[in-house]
Amino acid sequence: MIQVSSQRGVHHRLRRDGAPPLHFVGRRLVYGSGCGPTGIPNARAWHDVTLYETELYNFVVEIILVLKSFDGSKRIFFHRVSVAESLQNALSFIENYQPIKDLYPGFTLPLLSVPNDEQAFPEVTVALEEIFRARHNIELQYKKMVGKLLLSVAEFFV
Repeated sequence: MIQVSSQRGVHHRLRRDGAPPLHFVGRRLVYGSGCGPTGIPNARAWHDVTLYETELYNFVVEIILVLKSFDGSKRIFFHRVSVAESLQNALSFIENYQPIKDLYPGFTLPLLSVPNDEQAFPEVTVALEEIFRARHNIELQYKKMVGKLLLSVAEFFV
């Protein structure tokens, strides 16, 4: 899902993991989410990306990693915020972001009760295949969403 906005003069407060919140006045240019019809069906994790323009003509990128637990509830896991002096630098940050680097190891695994013998090998193999499939889906979802977001930015500035 991609949304475009142009309302100016709005105060924004963005949470940043490991740093104080970022406050600025500006406008949200575009928002993209890997969840929904454009994302991977039944995804356990996805990214929401928002591009802002400040009144000082800087650009702010917010990337949020959203995880869905096995019970179906969702929670925001990670906030990454970057301030760029140009639109080109902001878009470069979005394009070069590695969507799986903020995941914790084993986020896709339910608790496994694995016996201590070679009969456990097929179960462990299936679990590893699930991890690789989930990582691939997250990367794919992010790339698809970023492509649509970049197209929206190009249309916005034309």
